[in-house]
Amino acid sequence: MGAIVGIIAGFGALVFYYSIKLAEWFFLHYLLGAVLPKGEGISEVFVIKRTFLIPFVVALGGLISGFLIFKFAPEAEGHGTDAAIDSYHNKEGKIRPRVIFLNTIASAITIGSGGSGGVFAPGMFIGASIGVSLGIIFHYLSPALVSQYNIGAFVIVGMLALFGAAGKVPIAVTLMVVRNDG
Repeated sequence: MGAIVGIIAGFGALVFYYSIKLAEWFFLHYLLGAVLPKGEGISEVFVIKRTFLIPFVVALGGLISGFLIFKFAPEAEGHGTDAAIDSYHNKEGKIRPRVIFLNTIASAITIGSGGSGGVFAPGMFIGASIGVSLGIIFHYLSPALVSQYNIGAFVIVGMLALFGAAGKVPIAVTLMVVRNDG
């Protein structure tokens, strides 16, 4: 079951990555006219055609993501790691399924619009949400195999799966899971 959670969380990481790229294209390329370097050489130049719009584009991204989280999923506010840990310790691993989508969209908009943020914390929260959702599905399919008590373990597996995908360190994360499991 852990492998299934890891694989699906890996696809979640891909969705998150391409959501950020889409938001970058819209906010930075389309609105600002930015030409981002591709990382192929030092001689590349970062060009922004409409520099006067930078504060407005960043503010627009923050307003959109803030509205989405405030209105539809207030438990996803902040960077996400604290909410995932709180879910594990205080809520039996319960995270609403819509939080996966809203946090993915809001985090991608924040990062893609030039806001201050990274991929690890929201990625770990998205992974925790995926893990919980799959744990609940597994519980309904086989209550004897997955009890309500050990759904919290799916939070940890989902978090670490997204952490491994975002940091490109799947072997290290696998060793962390194996080491902490037994």
